[in-house]
Amino acid sequence: ARRGLTDLFGWLPILLEISAFTQGASFVFSTSVPWDRKLVEPVASPLRLTMLDIGNLQQLSDETMFMAKSAVAFALILTYIIMVALRTGAPLVKVVSTLMVAPLCTQLARILDCEHSGPHPHVASAPGMRCFEGIHMKMSVMTWIVGPCYLYVLLMMTGVEGNIYDLDGS
Repeated sequence: ARRGLTDLFGWLPILLEISAFTQGASFVFSTSVPWDRKLVEPVASPLRLTMLDIGNLQQLSDETMFMAKSAVAFALILTYIIMVALRTGAPLVKVVSTLMVAPLCTQLARILDCEHSGPHPHVASAPGMRCFEGIHMKMSVMTWIVGPCYLYVLLMMTGVEGNIYDLDGS
């Protein structure tokens, strides 16, 4: 089987272990846990990056950041599915099959995460956006279509450890 760079010369298992640890640790320091923010922020910030939680870099609204992160997640997932179907883009497929699983699934969950406090339900990550109205309704439908497709392809890719060259051609 053809491998080469997609295996990162044997370092990928070590990288995956470190990534899994840091992604798990990022949940420990989430804002929902009552830590002293000043104390844990130096540790929490780099860990959040492993989940692609870049925060609000340009002081954009929560709704804009939510839409941008969701658009990137949808684009990556759709690109991933197409690349697997065409058996091309091995490095990207490998990364999305391994390192990007937790961040992408987290973003898909955030799209469907609604809070029911107040007069109208709103998206937890974007308090100014009403749940299941307008663009959020379209995003929710897209999540319910794209999410299961991603998980199906991901399950298939798990069997070949993210290597598209090991997929059966039929």
